Amino acid sequence: MAEKLLEKGHEFIEQGDWGKAIEAFTQAINLEPDNCILSTCYNCRSFAYESTGADDKAQADTNKAIEFDPVVAGFYYDRGYAYCAQKEYNKAIADYTEAIRLDPTVAKFFHGCGWIYYQQKMYDKAIAEFTEAIRLDSNEALHFKWRGNAYNKKKVFDKAISDYTESIRLDPDDAQTFSNRGWAYCEQKAYFQAMADLNEAIRLDPNYGSPFRGRGRVYYRLEKHEQAVTDLTEAIRLGTDDAWTFRWRGQVYLAHENYEKAIEDYETALTLSPDDEFRKICTERIEEARRQRS
Repeated sequence: MAEKLLEKGHEFIEQGDWGKAIEAFTQAINLEPDNCILSTCYNCRSFAYESTGADDKAQADTNKAIEFDPVVAGFYYDRGYAYCAQKEYNKAIADYTEAIRLDPTVAKFFHGCGWIYYQQKMYDKAIAEFTEAIRLDSNEALHFKWRGNAYNKKKVFDKAISDYTESIRLDPDDAQTFSNRGWAYCEQKAYFQAMADLNEAIRLDPNYGSPFRGRGRVYYRLEKHEQAVTDLTEAIRLGTDDAWTFRWRGQVYLAHENYEKAIEDYETALTLSPDDEFRKICTERIEEARRQRS
């Protein structure tokens, strides 16, 4: 009976019916005293809870799964993933590391470590983990994409572009990767290639703000200020409304001698960033705009 409920729960997961999946796994847990079945039920219910955003319940279930079967590498990975959702990165790294110790042949375990190191701005460590993930599975676009992201942060743009290119070959419909490669091309002043990638990102996902921001940056460098303002404004409308977008639009307004709007954008950027160097630059630009306005 419990095995049938477990199968039913899997069917509900495939259908995306998380509530019924949780119900089926709960019934199986209540019926089945066998540890092996229990660990699987707890782990599957954890996945269903996580998919509904119930991270605390997901973590509690992965703890139970590990309690009943502490040598299954995937259980540690799943608990690490739950810790990631709660931004408990040290605990997540510990679980991913244990998963790797139990089974060092699974690429996603290394990818998980790399992703956390990336979030912690430990880009060299992230690159090492993504590189191992690629060695184990060179057909996964995400491994190349995230290693490219790490290289991008380190401003090693040629390697970033190379990884993005391979990621795109494996997954040609990912707007984010085109956008990221476009940014890397922009930083190399390869504006024709940058524009092509950013246009493709927008075509793939016209509701994604980042490529509009990137294209606005390219237009600014090409001294096409009106187009730059249009794209940066669209990026803000679509939700890419962080400090950098306002700062860059302020920069365009300043170059276009629209001092009031430049001051307004720089002041908005100041409210969005706690970084001292960033705030210093914005403050200097505000003072410059006020001088030129008068």
